[in-house]
Amino acid sequence: MLVNILLTLVIFLVIIFIHELGHFLMAKWSGVRVNEFALGMGPAIFRRQKGETLYSIRAFPVGGFCSMEGEDSGSEDPHAFCNAVVWKRMAVVVAGAVMNLLLGFGLIVGITAASDVITSNTVASFSENASSQASGLQAGDEILEINGRSIWVENDIAYQLLMDTDGVVDMVVRRNGEKVELPEVAFAYQEDENGSHTLIVDFKVVGEPITIGNVLSYSIRKSASVARLVWISLLDLVTGNASLNDLAGPIGMTQVVGQAASVGVSSLLLLAAFITINVGIFNLLPIPALDGGRLLFLIVEAIRRKPIKPEYEGYVHMVGFALLILLMIVVAFHDIWRLPEKQGQSFLLLCFKRRNLNDTKNCYPSKIGQPYLWDRPHLYPVHAECPQHRYLRQRGPGGGVGGGWLRDYPGSDSQPGSGGLDSCHQRQGQSAAGGGYSF
Repeated sequence: MLVNILLTLVIFLVIIFIHELGHFLMAKWSGVRVNEFALGMGPAIFRRQKGETLYSIRAFPVGGFCSMEGEDSGSEDPHAFCNAVVWKRMAVVVAGAVMNLLLGFGLIVGITAASDVITSNTVASFSENASSQASGLQAGDEILEINGRSIWVENDIAYQLLMDTDGVVDMVVRRNGEKVELPEVAFAYQEDENGSHTLIVDFKVVGEPITIGNVLSYSIRKSASVARLVWISLLDLVTGNASLNDLAGPIGMTQVVGQAASVGVSSLLLLAAFITINVGIFNLLPIPALDGGRLLFLIVEAIRRKPIKPEYEGYVHMVGFALLILLMIVVAFHDIWRLPEKQGQSFLLLCFKRRNLNDTKNCYPSKIGQPYLWDRPHLYPVHAECPQHRYLRQRGPGGGVGGGWLRDYPGSDSQPGSGGLDSCHQRQGQSAAGGGYSF
């Protein structure tokens, strides 16, 4: 547990440092005076004055800040934030979030470049008696859409199948250079001795070689996919598909970090990439006290050609900050209240926990089964032993030509080729006819 806490602190400190560094560098470039650049909160344990800026490390590793002259009030200093032209202030405000997005992209580039192969969206082969093949999907098809949503990377395929409730989806594929619509592509379900319903992904996808072009293309699409999932989850929260009970704060995140660390360094770095992209997107939301809220006021100022009175803007941000603190307290309370059950909880999109597709009342499984795509943790761990929950599982001989990493999931019998692997262990698969890489 202590290791999980330390890893979580390190991840968040790096993300916060990068965020504040973005504000700092853009402020310096724009000629805005920075009074203090601090990592951490509370009393300072290290201080160093260099030029106009005080650099400090503070006692509590729970945040950081870049304090600029005239940031929240008026100032006669010509280099104050409030006296800079509006477009420079906009650049300073968004720079933190942009740095978070760049950090996430950089991490994904590094993880992808270190992989043995890049997973594509093109079908390579099928399991015997595959339902999807019987309903129209063919080897060589590049999956472009599932249920109307564009597919950018392999995780999008798994997500759309996971979110489906009846095992029948509409697809658009590219076949022989032309787009082809495939209505009602069916996937079979299997029920194990525990009553869990398993959606069987009955095809493998083509692995692409590691080249500079492929790595950059995949990393851009992967980053965009993660950013899109942030918006999807927020929309679920607004529309009622998710509730405040489905949120997890820093306390709950320690459990997720521990799970990722137990899988390996690449999974931990991928989780860090998801978190920093999440932070970047969330900070750009037009919510008072966030960077997006400040940006909204600056856009209004640019349109009106005069600023809103600082005291009015200050009141709005103060109320927004108070509401955010209240939300953090509520989420932290729920995290602490659910701590004894954490081994049976699963989390969605870093901060959002996906509940059972049917009903989670009195459903607290003892294990977590995680669908994996070519040794990359899918963004949506799901319950493995909840009787009504549907989750993804690979089927058929694994690995493909040249081998591949395979995973099985707890709470059920192993499939051929899986070696009875659980969610925390892996081995290299053997060559199999047809090739390709398993979900």
